[in-house]
Amino acid sequence: MFFTLVKSCREMNSKLLSFFLFISFLNFAYPDTDQVKNLKISLQRSGFDNSNEILVAFKACFNVKETDRLYRDLLKSSFNINNKQLLKIQYAKTLNSFGSQIESVKIMDEVSRSLDKSSTIVKVEYYIVLGGISVNSESPVLAREYFQKALALLEGKNNNVSRMKCYTSLGMTFTAENKLDSAIVYFNKAGAIDHGESGLNSLYLKLNMAWMSSKLGEFESSKANFLEAIDLFTVVPDVFAELRTYGNLGDIYFEQDSIALAKMYYEKGLKMANKFGFKLDVFRFERSLGLSFAKESNYREAFYYLNHSDSIREAFDHEKITNETQRIEKDFMYKIEKERRESSKRIIKETKRANALLTIAIVLITGFAIFIIIYFIQIKNKNRILLQQLLDKDRKKEKVDSNAKVDQLANQLVVELENLIFTKELYKNENLTLEKLAKKLKTNRTYLSECINSNYNTSFSRWLNEIRINESRKLLRAVKNDKYSIEGIANMVGFSSISAFNSNFKSITGLTPSYYRKNHIKH
Repeated sequence: MFFTLVKSCREMNSKLLSFFLFISFLNFAYPDTDQVKNLKISLQRSGFDNSNEILVAFKACFNVKETDRLYRDLLKSSFNINNKQLLKIQYAKTLNSFGSQIESVKIMDEVSRSLDKSSTIVKVEYYIVLGGISVNSESPVLAREYFQKALALLEGKNNNVSRMKCYTSLGMTFTAENKLDSAIVYFNKAGAIDHGESGLNSLYLKLNMAWMSSKLGEFESSKANFLEAIDLFTVVPDVFAELRTYGNLGDIYFEQDSIALAKMYYEKGLKMANKFGFKLDVFRFERSLGLSFAKESNYREAFYYLNHSDSIREAFDHEKITNETQRIEKDFMYKIEKERRESSKRIIKETKRANALLTIAIVLITGFAIFIIIYFIQIKNKNRILLQQLLDKDRKKEKVDSNAKVDQLANQLVVELENLIFTKELYKNENLTLEKLAKKLKTNRTYLSECINSNYNTSFSRWLNEIRINESRKLLRAVKNDKYSIEGIANMVGFSSISAFNSNFKSITGLTPSYYRKNHIKH
């Protein structure tokens, strides 16, 4: 395996220059005639993603001058808007890798003016390159925002190459910020997509994971991977990747206090960066050499390199670059919003007449709905008042001592009757009749009926049903009985059918059992 990700490594107090990331990897020597000819032909085709072909062509350029020459040559053959946009984006990406960030931002500004009419892949590449520019401008938070926008555009799209680029870029940005847990998440996502079919993208993923491994303290495995990559670059030249590999090897040896080896790789990188015109890398290597000499107490050499690197850095107006990328994005979003508003106005104007009838219908429906709402509100209020009265009545009854003395004038028959009904809970017998009750009390049916009428001012059946309903209300109010259905409660109090229970409950209380159970807690 090229690289094994180890999460549980100690944190490092690293002095590495984190904002230098593997955003793009370019090698240089002007492309041959056939390669340029074939690319010109593909640029004239519509519905074709030429981003990789364009990048390969730019990778073959020797320096900025040759890159400009190839760009102008290819621009004449780009008739399709998407291909022309991709050409500009990859050109801006190449300029950014050379350190020509201001020129790169100007090209991206041109791209943004027609971005709303461009394809999804163009927009994805646009945000990836804006992210790369932001990284080189030491704005990792802004870079992450652009990479996330690119990733969002790929939602539902079958484009694993671009998705892998986004994941890798996010992983590198988090690594630069020393947010290694987040970096691991995105590198793992990129690794899950990578099946070795993405060519150099696969190599770059592994190199950057090796870079993160060094941040985690896995120096030996990282060194092995970087040294293996240097051998590979002798077969497949890639100057930009080779520069970053020299820098990372130097950083590892620096952390291991092998200053001589660190300086060796820094000097190799500096020589190559000067040769090919990589301004940011010249700054990086000179600063690293300055720190290395300082560690050896060679302050004269340290002062020379650090002073020279500072002068280079001052030439890069990172704040200006960041502001420009934000302005470009803000202008693009404003344009999109303006077009959206204008489109909305046109739609409203075109449908105004049709909306007249719709408005009338809405008014009628709304009026009817308001009437229904008011009606149900009134019913609800009436039910609430009735429920409150019943609950107040129940509270008063519950306060009465269950063992209160029977009225001294009450008939002995009433005492025995209530003993059977309440104490012995005879009301629970669904087959209970006036005749059966009279027999138990050793009296006749007529006399018992008259006694009930005179003491309770109601008939036997009404009196019995009221007792059952009152008991059911207690059961319905008790939380412990929520497990029983309403039919189960009806059976508990002596009703033989749910319909009879519902009918009597509604007749006596004015409410349905379900409404009573659902709403009594609120009151």
